[in-house]
Amino acid sequence: MMNNRNLPANAYQILLIEDDVSASRLISAMLERGGYTALIANSGNEGITLAHQKRPDLILCDVMMPDITGLDVLRALQKQSDTATIPFIFLTALARQEDMRVGMELGADDYLTKPIHTDVLLNAVGSRLKRHQQLQTDRLAHFTQRLVLSQEHQQQQMASMLDDKLNQSLRSLQFVLNMLAAPAHEDASLYNGAKEMLGELILQVEGMAQEMHPTILARLGLAPTLRWLSEQYELAIELDMPSVAYQFEPRVKVCVFRLVQEALNNIQRHAQTDHAKISLNYVAPYLEVRIEDKGTGFDLERTLQSSQSMGLQYMHGLVAWVNGELHVTSGPDEGTAVYALLPQANAVPINTSPVSPDLLRLAGRTRPIEPTEDTAVTVKILLAIEQPLQLQGMYKLLARNPHFEVVGEIQDLTQVADAIDTYQPQLLIINPLTEGKSQAEVLQSIIAVRPGTAVLVISTATHEEYVRAAFESGVLGYIPNTATITDLHTAIMRVARNQYYVSPGLSFDLAQWQEAQAV
Repeated sequence: MMNNRNLPANAYQILLIEDDVSASRLISAMLERGGYTALIANSGNEGITLAHQKRPDLILCDVMMPDITGLDVLRALQKQSDTATIPFIFLTALARQEDMRVGMELGADDYLTKPIHTDVLLNAVGSRLKRHQQLQTDRLAHFTQRLVLSQEHQQQQMASMLDDKLNQSLRSLQFVLNMLAAPAHEDASLYNGAKEMLGELILQVEGMAQEMHPTILARLGLAPTLRWLSEQYELAIELDMPSVAYQFEPRVKVCVFRLVQEALNNIQRHAQTDHAKISLNYVAPYLEVRIEDKGTGFDLERTLQSSQSMGLQYMHGLVAWVNGELHVTSGPDEGTAVYALLPQANAVPINTSPVSPDLLRLAGRTRPIEPTEDTAVTVKILLAIEQPLQLQGMYKLLARNPHFEVVGEIQDLTQVADAIDTYQPQLLIINPLTEGKSQAEVLQSIIAVRPGTAVLVISTATHEEYVRAAFESGVLGYIPNTATITDLHTAIMRVARNQYYVSPGLSFDLAQWQEAQAV
């Protein structure tokens, strides 16, 4: 059925069911005078057949007919899915109140009394078509929203299973293998080959998880995730995010991420340009998102009428999901701009400062201290790691060193603060990537309550944004789970002395960050 509001009137087919031949000729002439195409049926049964065959945009039907009444016609059409939603207007010479009530209860849109004036008929037809178009548009928007929501929910569940279950277990196994001594030389190549294959598998699983649902989004927030996303494309991307240091609603964050992701995919594939710009600005109660390029552009109207409009339809569905507005402008050789206005009234500012005076003082150092290692000291360590394999591996590694004493082990990260009170450790080693909470939430909930705690993060997340977020939450050390045993021991000794430490294998400039914090 046609439902494009920009179609000319003669593109709409109106089915007229009228047993009076002279009346049907007169009314069909009125319809054609208004630019509509009239289909004529001279009985109720003929009208039902023609409605199924042609599926007209609107039906005009006489109430009193010799074979079956107009009410029976409406009942028959309402029972079939292909005709149930067609706008239906009754025509009657004698509009009895009870007939009108029954007709409206069945779903009729209007009653017109014969004889009927041309203007009245055309106005009724036009208004019902317009109303039907709006209903169809609303239904499509609602369906698209539900489709997007369902898709995101399913992808989030699958990504969670891959990342929080499978990949974390693989990472834990990788951690244990990295900490083990290499075997005899005749088995070394096989051992190293297995480690390399495991690393490749981890990267593949991680890539699949991030493609399905950006776990980094929940763990770090919107701005760091968009910086990460921009690095995944072979484009020079300018990021302009002057005021987005806020915690937005989860679905708004997902909407922005998917919107930017879809736009960048289109730019890289079709725009024939190496440059793009992403702008975000939050001015309560709206978050503004703009993605622009100076590429080849496209004919927007032609694309919307073609099979290539799926990306644009997906964007509209995303924005409709959060009750926002989307505007896309493009033209050949003029580039493309995607602009979204998303309602977000209650965004919470993100506190990016270290949480205690001690940490502020430490952050003021321009360079990390290089102490002489004191091998006589014994460091009391509390382990807080959800993955059982990684927790067991870490415990066994530390137990082999006489200078480390593991005073407690916990897997429930919500109990860390209480465990600190119970065990009084000098050092907390934690993997803060827990399902359902951001990295910052986990770390700040500990350090804000126990500000004197020296925290060392050992994590599967090695991207610079994760490392920065951890230090801004108040930790003193950060190493990857691919670190060597020497790196682990050095980190423990430094952090136990309240000194900053970051693994040399991570691309994070600790000294530069400290200088920025001191300012």
